Amino acid sequence: MPYDAVIIGGGPAGVTTAYYLVKAGLNPLVIEQTQFPRYCVGESLLPYNMEIFREMEFDKVLEKKGFMKKEGAVFGSSVSKNINRIDFSDGMEQEYSYAYQVPRDEFDYLLFEHVKEKGVEVLQGVVTEPVMVDRKVTGVKVRLSDKSERTIEAGVVVDASGRSSLLARKFNLLVPDPHIETFSVFGLFNNISWLKEAKSGDILILAFEHGWFWFIPFTGGRVSVGVVVDFKFYQHCSKDSPEDFFDMMIRSASGRVATLLENASRDGELHVLQKFSRYAKEKSGSGWVSIGDAAMFVDPVFSAGVFVAMSTGRLIASLTAEAISKNHELNSDVYKPYEDALVSAYNTVLPFIYHFRSPFFQKIFFYPPKDGKFVKLVVTILSGCFFKPELTDKDNKSFWKMVRLLEIKDKLVRFLKFHWLMDKFKSSDVASK
Repeated sequence: MPYDAVIIGGGPAGVTTAYYLVKAGLNPLVIEQTQFPRYCVGESLLPYNMEIFREMEFDKVLEKKGFMKKEGAVFGSSVSKNINRIDFSDGMEQEYSYAYQVPRDEFDYLLFEHVKEKGVEVLQGVVTEPVMVDRKVTGVKVRLSDKSERTIEAGVVVDASGRSSLLARKFNLLVPDPHIETFSVFGLFNNISWLKEAKSGDILILAFEHGWFWFIPFTGGRVSVGVVVDFKFYQHCSKDSPEDFFDMMIRSASGRVATLLENASRDGELHVLQKFSRYAKEKSGSGWVSIGDAAMFVDPVFSAGVFVAMSTGRLIASLTAEAISKNHELNSDVYKPYEDALVSAYNTVLPFIYHFRSPFFQKIFFYPPKDGKFVKLVVTILSGCFFKPELTDKDNKSFWKMVRLLEIKDKLVRFLKFHWLMDKFKSSDVASK
């Protein structure tokens, strides 16, 4: 008997989809190729994720585990005085006031085991390719741990394979983000000091000339630290080891970054990601849909990944259940509301990501205007309010209008200052003759 859905991948996107499908009375199968626990980047969760955790009865699991509570974030320059702490309780919806900092090996394992307890069926194996009938995906071929192969039929195949993007690669749909191309080195550290401007559970984002560092604290004293730079900048650097490049970036950042890491010791190896911002130009088709990092992976500066993956997993499960109840074909028409919601969500947060490296935008972001309306907007969006355009759109448009006007003013001031200096130079040159 075919499954209602076969889900490739047991990360947050996949297991959330499976959980809500089971809750709707359907029979999904999750196929996971690796053994948990496993290392994964993306450890800082967002407050709006807490609603889904409560629905899934997973919030108590997180609380019992004792993960570090995250009540805010600090954004600033590594070297200048400009630094800004946001408190999530200052947002438009104050009930979304905290989240957690989670080592992903522990978090993903707990979530995986939790949905199994709730009735989700799991199979250990590697999906090698989709099964196609004409242009429709009707299932997958799986290589099991004993090297045998099995064909599994399904009403829909949900690709939650993470950055592997199995179906998007198969169908040649992956497109690099034209606005941003980055390189990152990251790992776990002990003995890191903390900023006086930050609370113990805050994520720290510290910018410097060539990019930015993240610092994500965990219970027990370990801290996830990573540096993100433009890929072209990395290419122009000497091609030494990740360790040498990481140390070079610490020296380049200097200031707060160097102070925080002055007495730090690395816990394990460093990891590398490069040119990772990309998306699938089509995220669904006849008999299939891509979700989470398999559909779109963006710069992690605002920690959007896990929340977007779980939110859209819930939505895909709802759309699938409704279509099956009406005997509709599972295709791109069914999943159009999901694609629209995903595009809308990223259209809300992507301008912040794209502008983050701009020195001018950093001035505004690290030292925000006193207008309480805009402060509330920024806090709300950075808390994860990506799927409520009715709440944020009006102020968001006003915010970016203000940014553009201030940018024009800044350029005009610099233009006039340049010409004033040129005129002064010419005057002094004439006088000297």
